[in-house]
Amino acid sequence: MEEPVIIEGVDYPDARDLPDLGMGHVFRYCNFKDMELETGPVDASFIGCVFQDLDWYWGLFNCCILVDVSFERCTFRGTNFADCRFLNCTFTNCRFVHDNLDSPCHFEGSQWFDCRVGVGNEGLPLSLGKLRKPSGFGDR
Repeated sequence: MEEPVIIEGVDYPDARDLPDLGMGHVFRYCNFKDMELETGPVDASFIGCVFQDLDWYWGLFNCCILVDVSFERCTFRGTNFADCRFLNCTFTNCRFVHDNLDSPCHFEGSQWFDCRVGVGNEGLPLSLGKLRKPSGFGDR
């Protein structure tokens, strides 16, 4: 069985190059670009990463931590973001849409801290408009 590892500064231009996203890996300063993905569970942390021009179908993000992640021109189809934490992430021209069975994206239990929503986004939860800072940050 593969052990979780820290993966730093890697560019992923092809889905075939991705390690198993369900293994608890930590991705730091990695770029995920121009991919079409159909994945099962995603159990990973993403720090300072860029998701750009992705078409992600039926992703199951479980308790993921996403910090300083930039989402640009991504489409998520029927993707589930369960109990994820988004901190200081940006979303520009992203779509969170129904899959071919008309199932929407879900964000049950996810929390958003200091995230920014740019232009052209579709399907982000309304609660994203009520962003809050984590306690203890910037209180000094």
